[in-house]
Amino acid sequence: MQKIRLATTLQASKLSGSGIVFKDFFMPVTMKGGVFQGKLTGKLYESAINVSPRVDFTAVPPLISLPPDTQLFNDVLLEKPLVDGVFKRIHPLLGELAQPKGRVSGRITRFSWPLEKKGADQADFSLVLDTRKITLAAAGILRHIFAIIGLDDDILVLKQSEIVCSGNKGRIQCTPLQILAGDTEMRLAGSVGFDSSLDFVLEIPVTKKLVGTEGFRLLEGTTIKVPIQGDSDNAVFDADILSGTMEDLLAQAAKNAVKKEVKKQVERLLPGLLDKIIGN
Repeated sequence: MQKIRLATTLQASKLSGSGIVFKDFFMPVTMKGGVFQGKLTGKLYESAINVSPRVDFTAVPPLISLPPDTQLFNDVLLEKPLVDGVFKRIHPLLGELAQPKGRVSGRITRFSWPLEKKGADQADFSLVLDTRKITLAAAGILRHIFAIIGLDDDILVLKQSEIVCSGNKGRIQCTPLQILAGDTEMRLAGSVGFDSSLDFVLEIPVTKKLVGTEGFRLLEGTTIKVPIQGDSDNAVFDADILSGTMEDLLAQAAKNAVKKEVKKQVERLLPGLLDKIIGN
C-alpha cells in the first residue's frame, strides 16, 4: 500500500443508507505513502457537511480518523429516518424514549476506528451534540413509567445544552442527562451498545403527588430507580419491579404517617395496602 500513489475525485448526486441522505457528495482524494486523505463536502438533509477523513494503511490494522474538533453537521433537521437510523442509536432519549423535534448540531472532538472485523470494540471517539434547538415529548415506555408513578407532563426539558457521547469498548456512553417533566427533575444515565443494546437507569424523585404532603415530608430526597434495557428499537422495563418499589415506599410512608392525607393517597394509589400493613 505504501507504493500506491493516487489522486482522484469521488462524487455522487445522492447517497443514502441507515437513515442518512447525503446529497451532492464530492470528495477529492489522494493516496501517498500508505495514507489515504480525503476532503468530503456535501449536504446532510440540506445541512452543509465538510469533513476530512484520513485512513492510515501503514497502521496495523488500518485506522480511519478525523481531525480533532471536526464540525460533523450543523443545524440538521431531525427527520424521522435520521432519528430512527442514527440518533436513537446514540441515545434512547433521541427517538426511543421520547420524540425529538427541531435541529441538532454535532462536533467530533476525537475519532479513530480500526478497519477490521472487531474494529467497533477498539473504536474511540467523542461526539458533542448541541441540543439547544431540540424539543422532546415523552414516548413509548417512558410514558408508561410516567403513568405508573403519576406524572402527567409529557413535555421534557433538558437542563444541559449539550450531550457528550463517547465510544469505547463497543458501547456509546453519554453524559448523564438531567430532565425536567413539569417540576419533576429526573436523571437518565447509561450506555448504548454498537449492537443497539440498552443499559440505562432512570432516577425519579418521590413527589408530593405520589405520596401526599406528609408522605413527602417523610420521604423527601428518596428516588425511584428504574432500569431500562432492551434495544434502541424496543426499550423495556420491569413494571413489577417498579410497582414493588412504589409499594415499599408507600408502606414506609403509611407506617410512619399520622395524617389522613397520606392514608388517602395510599388508598387511592394502592387500594387495600394500608389495611394489610396496619393489620400486620
